[in-house]
Amino acid sequence: MRFFFSFLILTLFSSLSNSKVVENAQSTSRYRLSKESFDRSWSIRLHTSQFSYFEPDVMSESGLLYGFEVQWTKELLSRSDLALQIGLEYQSGRIQYEGSLVSVEDPNAQPIPHQTHGDDLITDLRATVGRGFSVGNGPYRVKPYGGLAYRFLKDLPYGTGAYLREISYIYLPMGVVLETKLRREWQWGATLEYDLFLGGMAKSYMFGTVENHQSSGSGFQLSFDLRRKLSFGQLLISPYYRFWKVEDSEKDVGSDPEVGEVVFTEPKNHSQMTGVLVGFEL
Repeated sequence: MRFFFSFLILTLFSSLSNSKVVENAQSTSRYRLSKESFDRSWSIRLHTSQFSYFEPDVMSESGLLYGFEVQWTKELLSRSDLALQIGLEYQSGRIQYEGSLVSVEDPNAQPIPHQTHGDDLITDLRATVGRGFSVGNGPYRVKPYGGLAYRFLKDLPYGTGAYLREISYIYLPMGVVLETKLRREWQWGATLEYDLFLGGMAKSYMFGTVENHQSSGSGFQLSFDLRRKLSFGQLLISPYYRFWKVEDSEKDVGSDPEVGEVVFTEPKNHSQMTGVLVGFEL
């Protein structure tokens, strides 16, 4: 991961410093055709995904999520291919929960297996800056990018022992987009992204409000993009996979008039989303 992280930084800065465009007419034609997908001002997308969240030896939950995404792209410098992209994604759905009920009054009591359902929602807000450029004289185009992002998960199971939990991450997305032309109206691409975890907070609304700070974690994303040029823009179909792993949080203390003070830790966990989006780029 450190090699990948360093490679992205070097690639991004080298692309920013390289302002020359190949003068060959054939190369320029390919460049313009491939460049179109990076220049769309607005993108509206619909999502569906299979979401799962695991705390080893503690609990798990999974379910189908549905939602939407809006992206806005703005060229920063004329003819430089340096662009700012801001995106907002929202997904929500019903999840199935499997875990156990633990007595806080008697720490020696055996956990009781427990199943229930609930509602989850995930919001991701990000701003990235990237630059696209051609690779040699071929039909390939690459865009390294980096930025800042915020991820929010709201988890609300129902039934006995249930409580509201809100988990937020701040992270640095850093990735590379590779794109090439298939046929006259079709383009194919792939995106690989590493998410550098800066910090997080898990709020559990039981025994007052318990706030567990999270300081260690990482994530990555992989997607494949298929685009078709239309008269009013582009159609986009993209299957994707996303993964997060976060280590044990710092401890916090909750209190209750009947049981007194209770120490809580947000256990190490990992989550993943496997989904597909369909959208239009205008």
